[in-house]
Amino acid sequence: MNDARDIAQYFYDETHSKMTATMFRRQMGTAKRLLETFTKEELMVAIDHCVKHPPRNGFTSLGWLDYAMNEINIKVQADAIRRAQGSVQPVTETVEPTEDVSVNNKNKFLNKQPKRFKGNVKF
Repeated sequence: MNDARDIAQYFYDETHSKMTATMFRRQMGTAKRLLETFTKEELMVAIDHCVKHPPRNGFTSLGWLDYAMNEINIKVQADAIRRAQGSVQPVTETVEPTEDVSVNNKNKFLNKQPKRFKGNVKF
């Protein structure tokens, strides 16, 4: 119970969200359910990761962690490996398309005629 409270409080502290008693109880219930599968430390690291890299629709509930926890753990472990190896140089090799490919793609685009519709009648 105390771990669930800590996780819910940590979530609200990190996301700077408004907290009501009802919302806090819901987040505690979600945290309790997540603690059956994951450890407290894993959940806190996942919350940190989601605050730094929020999902497209925002990070508004701990329930999203249930859905994305495996992906987050993989990303966090990969980041830890990169940090342990030191600064890894990014790959800077670029592949230029050949002239034939770009001309062929341009011709495909230019040959298509736009279809115009008004109502059910095709012009």
